[in-house]
Amino acid sequence: LEELVFMGYHDKLTGLYNRAFLDRELERLQETGVVPVSIIMGDVNGLKVINDTFGFHVGDQVLLKISQVLSNSCRADDLVARWGGDEFAVLLPGASQQVAEEICAQISSVLSSYKDTPVVPSISLGFAAKVDQQMSLQQVLTVAENRMLRRKLLENRSRHSAVLDALQETLFRRSSETEEHGRRIAALCHRMAHILDLPSSQLDKLWLLSLLHDIGKIGIRDSILQKPGPLTEEEWVEMRKHPEIGYRIAKSIYELLSIADYILCHHERWNGTGYPQGLQGEAIPLLARLLAVADAYDAMTQSRPYRAAMSHEAAVAEVTRCSGTQFDPSIVDAFLKVIR
Repeated sequence: LEELVFMGYHDKLTGLYNRAFLDRELERLQETGVVPVSIIMGDVNGLKVINDTFGFHVGDQVLLKISQVLSNSCRADDLVARWGGDEFAVLLPGASQQVAEEICAQISSVLSSYKDTPVVPSISLGFAAKVDQQMSLQQVLTVAENRMLRRKLLENRSRHSAVLDALQETLFRRSSETEEHGRRIAALCHRMAHILDLPSSQLDKLWLLSLLHDIGKIGIRDSILQKPGPLTEEEWVEMRKHPEIGYRIAKSIYELLSIADYILCHHERWNGTGYPQGLQGEAIPLLARLLAVADAYDAMTQSRPYRAAMSHEAAVAEVTRCSGTQFDPSIVDAFLKVIR
């Protein structure tokens, strides 16, 4: 019976109190009329991106780390609870708004010190205090939540940029992709785009796509990414998931929304034999078709642990041979004009 009661009032993952228990305590404190009482609301940043990129087990580790920091930063009589999937709440009886603010600062300071971890835990916080009987604790909670949401909105753009930088750094560290590879592709794509008379808005997307088209590879096992020889068929099945993983990551990050569909489609083939959707011809987005040619040429002319680089002439001949099957013929024509 005791175990059932414990499970009814505690979060299974973190061991913290759950929302049901916090609601009960809010009612109790409201009835007793204790003042001051402060409430802190927190929302974990980027949890969906973390889950989509690294898996739910890593997302769970982030939630556990944040729950530990919250507990360690609060006073002995404070009540820390997991409010929802990525939300936490802290009830601080007898605490003024200044105390709540100091605790929030302590939480943020500790979390920001985790510089060397693959995924830096982060949470947006808001707080409010009941200082007299005119305000209910439910109103205090609403004020704290609104402040948390405003803080999250203000910090959102810079945080997404930081997440983007971290993802790019992880990609370059874990796979054979390099920033130089991306920049070479970007330069070649831009020259081809000018031949095709694409607008400047497309050129900006091309640059971003060139650098991050393979971002989904950070969701692939290291043993596959760093294998010094050809992949087995089973390993290729996993490797071919990276456009879909990349698409999910891009849909979760504001700066990458505009290239999400191109990331998904950059391994499609003109004749419909590509992946993941088997799109054919002009059903494949133009920028994805353009990138495919530049990416293939650059990959062929660079050495890999399991093969030597092709000569420029051999790579150009291979791209030409695949015109109309793997590649869009009009893109190949533009490629030939700028590469020779």
